[in-house]
Amino acid sequence: MKSDSSQPQTAKNAPPRRMAVIGGGLTGLSAAYYLQKLEPRIDVELYEATARLGGVAGTVHRDGFLIESSADCFLATESAPWARELIEEIGVSDELISTNDSCRRALVLWRDRLEPVPQGFRLMGTASMEHVWSSPLLSWRGKLRLAAERLVAPRRDGQDESLAEFATRRVGREAYQRIVQPLVSGIYSADPQQLSVAAALPQFAAMERRFGSLAIGLRATESDAGKDAAGARYSMFAAPRRGMQSLVEQLAGKLDRCQLNLQQPVKTLRAGHDGRWHVRTDKSVAPQAYDGVVLATDAKTSARLLREVHDELAGHLSDIEYAGVAVVSCGLERNQIGHSLAGFGFVVPMIEKRRILATSFSSVKFAKRAPEGKVLLRTFVGGAGQEAMVDWTDAELQQTVLAELRGILRIQGEPLFWTINRWPKRTPQYTIGHLKRVESIRNCVGQLSCLELAGNYFNGVGIPQCVREGRDAAARLQKKAYPRVKGQAFWTA
Repeated sequence: MKSDSSQPQTAKNAPPRRMAVIGGGLTGLSAAYYLQKLEPRIDVELYEATARLGGVAGTVHRDGFLIESSADCFLATESAPWARELIEEIGVSDELISTNDSCRRALVLWRDRLEPVPQGFRLMGTASMEHVWSSPLLSWRGKLRLAAERLVAPRRDGQDESLAEFATRRVGREAYQRIVQPLVSGIYSADPQQLSVAAALPQFAAMERRFGSLAIGLRATESDAGKDAAGARYSMFAAPRRGMQSLVEQLAGKLDRCQLNLQQPVKTLRAGHDGRWHVRTDKSVAPQAYDGVVLATDAKTSARLLREVHDELAGHLSDIEYAGVAVVSCGLERNQIGHSLAGFGFVVPMIEKRRILATSFSSVKFAKRAPEGKVLLRTFVGGAGQEAMVDWTDAELQQTVLAELRGILRIQGEPLFWTINRWPKRTPQYTIGHLKRVESIRNCVGQLSCLELAGNYFNGVGIPQCVREGRDAAARLQKKAYPRVKGQAFWTA
């Protein structure tokens, strides 16, 4: 977001505006924060259906352990700066910590063993084969096929492809099944036969178009910083020292001109004859009128609220599918675990036919996540194709996860405790054609006066993308509420 001046102005005689933000996750909180920041004469009310802010972001402190309920970190790079910039703006950047460099690598389960992702491998390919030749993850046939990626003719027809199609075509079936699929599924919990590369991993689709090869593109674009990291560039990740809940609380604390309405799910949203939006909650005696609205809920909830406002828009939103995941965390004594834990965690290929998606070694990844001599493990189950597991009982999830981890990490005895967070239907699925759906949604929203949508179903599921969505929706709504006046400066997304 850029501005022509450090202090955006309003039209001299423009009346104050009253805005509503519906949804109190990080996207909605960001929208409320930037609405206040962009326009001092805007009054904001935020509606959240549950008893707490933050959505899936949350932290539990237990017996010296710091346990995240969902994401435990975020990208803090030049290509995804939005979360870092927000944290700097609210004055808590000194709270950020980085990952533990001494164990900066990802592991993959292969034939009942944990093997490191070859150094330099970046989700979908590698700029150099140097470390691939010695990796047990691929056969010689698979290694030679990966080495030949730069010889594969690029696809130029512009058709959307699934992850399975794109990766198999470019790097070969072995590299796709054993490395690419588990790494990407660790982010999106998606069906690789349906996940759109253009929507979920646009940088790789762009590399093929520009360079004709992922290997050539990675060599041209990678920087020296983090070039030896395997899988994800962990040196580029950061986290709040006291957990994600502290970020939620600090951001909410900056909403000094925002009324927070918790446990007030919005029942109806109507366009009134007075040109304003009318919001009614389960607790409303009468609808509340607003000059503008940011809908920062999931696509299904937004579709329900907009069905009588714009049926076509509601239909496009309804087309976005969701998957569910459960996060099963446990604490252990370090001497209960026979594995070295020399990494930040491991991912599991679908062809291994296991009941877990991935496990994060949280107390290895970040300092102060567990007391001295103890370990915190966070295991992810469910996702597309296994979503029914999210509804299993606590005992079933605990037994399943422990049975898997006993064999993989050589665990003895019982965990010190279990914590389970279920997130049914919370991860949007960027299926084939997603970018066209997003374009259609944006076009429909453009037909509505003073209403904007924001959410992780648009352009990324990470925390930085959620912040960007809230920020940009606030900027678009501010422009609609206070149309540009010649000679005055306005922030634009």
